[in-house]
Amino acid sequence: MGTRRYSPDLSAADVQTALEAMGKQGEAATRATVDAKLVRVGDGFRLREDNPLVVLLQRAYATVTGEELSFAGVQTVGDASIFMRDGQVPTVYRGPGGEGVHTDLEWMPVAEVVRAVKVCPRRWSISEGNWARTPRF
Repeated sequence: MGTRRYSPDLSAADVQTALEAMGKQGEAATRATVDAKLVRVGDGFRLREDNPLVVLLQRAYATVTGEELSFAGVQTVGDASIFMRDGQVPTVYRGPGGEGVHTDLEWMPVAEVVRAVKVCPRRWSISEGNWARTPRF
């Protein structure tokens, strides 16, 4: 039992097929019975780097921190894929850094929380290509 995260290039059916093939290999090697079942939580998604939401987030981050925010993918399980794939709502994952995400010992420095609040504006205006200023800390 475990979590299988997969790229946006794959579907749940692709992953199920791969798991079944691995199960057959395990059966052949051990003579055990393997039952490979996939419970789909969410599929992957991908935004283009020139998507207005990405551009605004990178601009806000650079304004607040003076540093460039890289564009990269992440393999995680969350509701963002529902917004993107089912609702066609551009979505990103970005937040404060910390350790032990979703564990009993999850934590993050207060400075990370403050930075995230400063970067994430109260109101984003994608159509105007700008973002509203956040409260000062």
